[in-house]
Amino acid sequence: MTDRSTQGKPMTNYTTILNRFIHSDEFAEAIINTMKSKEHSSGSYYMVELLPDETWNVLWFRVGDDTPMPTGWGKRLGIPELSPQEFQALKEEAGTDDAQKLAETLRKKDTIEKQAAVLRNLLREIP
Repeated sequence: MTDRSTQGKPMTNYTTILNRFIHSDEFAEAIINTMKSKEHSSGSYYMVELLPDETWNVLWFRVGDDTPMPTGWGKRLGIPELSPQEFQALKEEAGTDDAQKLAETLRKKDTIEKQAAVLRNLLREIP
């Protein structure tokens, strides 16, 4: 049986979408938000959902949340975390706990490329 729902439609290039997300301001902000949420609740995390229309959504979830997570719309990847030491050093370098300033500081560091590599590897593992 042939799946006609994708016939004639171009394949979605999730790598391209992921790279656009990584180069956007939202990537660093998502990493910071992930770390800040861990400070307040160990049971929450952020994900990026790459969508077939070549956009993305950054999503926040709580462990144990009974909200269903529909699949088939795109690909979801967990936002990588900094180590506690890296996050503390980032806060010291930024001189603040403000999420926006922390994200600006993170964008200037090599650490963000390591986090980008983690996301790229995760995408390769998803069928």
